[in-house]
Amino acid sequence: MAGVWFVGYAGIKVTRLVTDIAVPDVVSVSVGTLGLLVLAFGLLGFYPRVRSAAPRLARAGVALTVLSGVCSTALLVVLIDLMLAVEGLPAIPEETGQGIFPPSLGAVLLFITLFSLLLGFLLFGVASLRTGAVPLRVASLLLVPSIMWTALFVMHVTSVDGTLIGVIVYPPIAGAVFTIGYRLRTEKASCGHAPSSVDSPA
Repeated sequence: MAGVWFVGYAGIKVTRLVTDIAVPDVVSVSVGTLGLLVLAFGLLGFYPRVRSAAPRLARAGVALTVLSGVCSTALLVVLIDLMLAVEGLPAIPEETGQGIFPPSLGAVLLFITLFSLLLGFLLFGVASLRTGAVPLRVASLLLVPSIMWTALFVMHVTSVDGTLIGVIVYPPIAGAVFTIGYRLRTEKASCGHAPSSVDSPA
């Protein structure tokens, strides 16, 4: 499910990049935030797999993933408030709304959401590689979101166009998420054990 949201998010970015169609930031951010929320929920499913062999990494991963989920939920509230407060759809973080929350709060929540989820994927990926709790390919793919979000932050710092960043960053993340979900469902079919997948929520 998270992969679907990120494909949609990347599609919006491509539309903005190659056409004259104006897609407000609040729309693309809302789609991306829903994907992040689903992704955080699914990532928690790796905790039972690694908690015995790597308890510290597992606990830290859970804490950061929960933080990401809380912040992404709060960000959705801010986005809804922003949409209801003005006529039309505002950009973020421009001061275009008169809602309860300042639009700049959305940027802060988005940063915390992405950074905490980046670290959550990194910790669960390292724990999975160290413990062999999941197939090697799945454990390696858990590192892809961390790598791509690190690239996202670097590109933002170096003033790369935000639309181009979305086109570069999110297709690999969507591909990794789809592959992880497929591999774990294949594992379920072969061994009869119900897997916890980063892309399992449907």
